[in-house]
Amino acid sequence: MTTQANLPSNESIMNTLAPEQKKSKANAQPFSVFVPTAYEDPHVYRQVEELLDQVCQVVSPVWPLKDWIAVNPYAGLSERSFHESRDYLRVFSKCELLPSMDHFAAHYQSGSFAESHIEAALLEISPGKDLSHKKADVLEALQNRLQTGDAAKQTMPGKSSLPRIATIADRLSAHGEVDWTEIVKDEIGKHCSAHYDEGQSTWASPWRNLPLYQAWRNKAKIDRGIEILGLTGFRSFVDELPHTVEAAIVHLLQRLNIPRALWETFLLAHAFSLPGWSGWTKYQGLQTDPTGTGRMQFDDFRGLLAMSLAYDVAISETFLFEVNWSSVLDHQSLSLMDSDNDCKSDRKILLRAMEIAYRDDLLAKLPVTELTTDHVADEDFKEPTNSATKPAVQMAFCIDVRSERFRRNLEQVDASVDTLGVAGFFGLPFEYVPLGQSSGDAHAPVLLSPKFALREKSSPCVGDCATSRNDTAEKQVSVRTGKKLWKRLQTSAVGCFSFVETIGWFSGFDLATRLMSPKFRNSLRIKHPSKLHEVEATPLDLDHLIEQGIGLDQQTDLVEGLLNSMGLSDDFAPLVVLCGHGSQTDNNAMAAGLDCGACGGHSGAPNARLAAILLNDRQIQKRLSDLGIEIPAETNFVAAWHNTTTDQIEWLDLDSVPASHQSRIVELQSVADAASHLTREERLPLLNESCTDSLISRASDWSQTRPEWGLAGNAGMLIGPREMTRGRSLDGRVFLHSYNQATDPKGTVLESILTAPMVVAHWINMQYYASTVDPTHFGSGCKTIHNVVGQFGVLSGNGGDLQAGLPNQSLGRGLKMQHLPLRLQTVVVASRESIDRVIAKHANIRNLLQNGWVHMVAIDSGQKYRYHSDGSWVQLRTENTSRAESEWQVVGGTC
Repeated sequence: MTTQANLPSNESIMNTLAPEQKKSKANAQPFSVFVPTAYEDPHVYRQVEELLDQVCQVVSPVWPLKDWIAVNPYAGLSERSFHESRDYLRVFSKCELLPSMDHFAAHYQSGSFAESHIEAALLEISPGKDLSHKKADVLEALQNRLQTGDAAKQTMPGKSSLPRIATIADRLSAHGEVDWTEIVKDEIGKHCSAHYDEGQSTWASPWRNLPLYQAWRNKAKIDRGIEILGLTGFRSFVDELPHTVEAAIVHLLQRLNIPRALWETFLLAHAFSLPGWSGWTKYQGLQTDPTGTGRMQFDDFRGLLAMSLAYDVAISETFLFEVNWSSVLDHQSLSLMDSDNDCKSDRKILLRAMEIAYRDDLLAKLPVTELTTDHVADEDFKEPTNSATKPAVQMAFCIDVRSERFRRNLEQVDASVDTLGVAGFFGLPFEYVPLGQSSGDAHAPVLLSPKFALREKSSPCVGDCATSRNDTAEKQVSVRTGKKLWKRLQTSAVGCFSFVETIGWFSGFDLATRLMSPKFRNSLRIKHPSKLHEVEATPLDLDHLIEQGIGLDQQTDLVEGLLNSMGLSDDFAPLVVLCGHGSQTDNNAMAAGLDCGACGGHSGAPNARLAAILLNDRQIQKRLSDLGIEIPAETNFVAAWHNTTTDQIEWLDLDSVPASHQSRIVELQSVADAASHLTREERLPLLNESCTDSLISRASDWSQTRPEWGLAGNAGMLIGPREMTRGRSLDGRVFLHSYNQATDPKGTVLESILTAPMVVAHWINMQYYASTVDPTHFGSGCKTIHNVVGQFGVLSGNGGDLQAGLPNQSLGRGLKMQHLPLRLQTVVVASRESIDRVIAKHANIRNLLQNGWVHMVAIDSGQKYRYHSDGSWVQLRTENTSRAESEWQVVGGTC
């Protein structure tokens, strides 16, 4: 079968071309006929390549468990507006972007937002129009939902009818008794699990070195499983498919008689029928560039599409199931955008109303100050100094929302402590290689590549110190080796049959303590605040940095960037603590999701350690002095990390702290202990615990499905000086990044914050949003039935799609949701001109703001302005005015 020479452009169903006549099913190719390459002309190949790239772009990658980080599942749609993306997704999937009416009715009843917020939402969405009738309609819809008695359930949208463009498996399942959709998911999941296995299975797939499609093709030609389930002749069918992915995709689309104008949309239907495996195969393409051209190769993602299409064709031809594609095209004018059977327009307004309610509450907590944000000429610029108010301790935390509570309580306990917020990898993107290993994990945002490897080494000290540390390092290597051997024994061909009977009883004591005496087990594993503070850490090999070309000049550049990003260029305190963070949990496959997202789903402790070592280096300090950054001789930098499960601060490398600072460290440890206690007490109601000891025990409780709420509740980000938020409770919902425009006259620091930390915060925000609003597609179900597959992901049960989002337990308890789905509200204390320069320079940031994925407010010279989708700024005035009058001036454009 051959294609015509010219393929038309493939657009979404909303802009499809005239329909083609559907060929008779009688003309379909039987399983026994070999079909050669579906295209030969180079220009046709390029068009198919472009089509497949467009499909891939819509899908977001899924990271492995060891690096599991928050990912915005809608990232590929950012060039569309938020609400347009919802309509777009509904064409080929059941994905949902809006919370249900039950959700809004429940929160309206509880007082989370009011009628005035609905008025403000209508003014923002349709400024200048009389929408009093629409307000009445929305209120009536809320009242009707409340009267049904279901609002308290806060249920999210349930199953809906098939989308306009659906897979053949979905269509047949909807009309028959057999769920072919689940069968196909299980078959694809079974193959992908074996193909990507990272050592969990003793017997590896013999085709794992082949690309995904070719490996599946070899396996499917001999696997009788799907034929036993009713898909007769499948092995012969697979054997005669084209050998290359692109040719197979074109051939299969033609075999289904899909009009070319619908190819892209139909492929998207297949990709979103398996969102987990689609994201995982896209991640594979992000890891390597075998051609060296700088272009990512997404062969496995395309292979997944070909596999899914193959099952569709086999199902269609086996059961003679036809789809009237001409009818689909004939009714293209009946756009989903014209239908509002699910109260879409009301939900759109109510979402904005809830976001405005949160925005107003957040802004009301911030003081209105006349901070100078006017542009300062470079030659006239001088950094402000105020030595009289220099703090005794400066402590830098990650911008993570969980740091907000601790920072506030720390400053409350001791007013001489100033805290700062910065991305938790401290500007040091590296691969961290533990002692005894040849490779390690990337401690950097996933949007950045590690610049070097940081290795641990044996202790250079002498005497008892060296003996102790070297013994510890040797034990670490021995433990890792022992675990590998133990695992090999458990899963070997011989050992697996006799393991439990002969050796398994050795695990009886551990099992008994887990089940019957968790407090005893906790005492063995958890360090309470009253116990030893310092964590004994293996030394870092800095000589290896120089071997990689990271000499003093490069090291100086790294720490200069760190200090600038914190706004810390003078007035250094005698003690500066760099505090990373991580989470401590047991029996938690998705533990990396609770660690530092800026460190790629790992603890920020190694980053804090390296930053402190470099900043204490006198040679680097001299180079910084030449750059205008004077670090006093009395200043010492110390590393620590914040355990976000227990809210305990653990201190690192204290043996390197000079004697002159030892008393300060002891005092600070006491202050941190008091702040830890206050923070735990503040979190008790959230976790439904009665005492702080119970909260601490969650860190080692293997049955605990909610060790900490993590980032649940995140809703805002504030980029500005700490003075604006110091002493003000933001309920652990705001990412706090330090910024002072007075020390950033060129706006370079602001640019780096908006293009990196804000994007990471947006990803986290949208993952929690999507997992809450649409747990079916973007969540991961109940954690108690998760099964780890191949050591890289989890399945819900024993098969099916890879689970890519957050489990139910990370979002709420039963029907009560802990996370409130709101789009990120970013507040920037800077001039609108400096913000506009960043937006104009970076299209991705412009898309996020103008398309409604992120909301932004600028605090400029004490006035507050909302960024409008047309690029203008609208001044906000909420004090002593009605909500309808809260926006009264448009600056820099028209609405």
